[in-house]
Amino acid sequence: MEFQEEAEEVIDKMLFFKLQERDAKQQVALYRPVFRPAFYGLGNSKIIRPTGMIISQKVAGKWDYSAEIQEMELELKFLKDKFKVSNQPINFGEMTEIFKLP
Repeated sequence: MEFQEEAEEVIDKMLFFKLQERDAKQQVALYRPVFRPAFYGLGNSKIIRPTGMIISQKVAGKWDYSAEIQEMELELKFLKDKFKVSNQPINFGEMTEIFKLP
């Protein structure tokens, strides 16, 4: 198979998988409201099935910071942005792809 044809096939497959991923995420979002009561209703923090495992895990809390701390955060962001203008990054980042689906 010619490289061009192979590359076209790889691109078509990636777009197909991205469409499936988008559809699956939408299905998960729709199903989440009935999933959580079912999962937590069993009283377990871990469920193991042949198709996978689900573990309940507590995420970090959120805080309502004072105006003084919020102002410090803004000042720090300003200082970081200013630093970026006059200094080179130590890592130039990674390339990524953006997929736009119908």
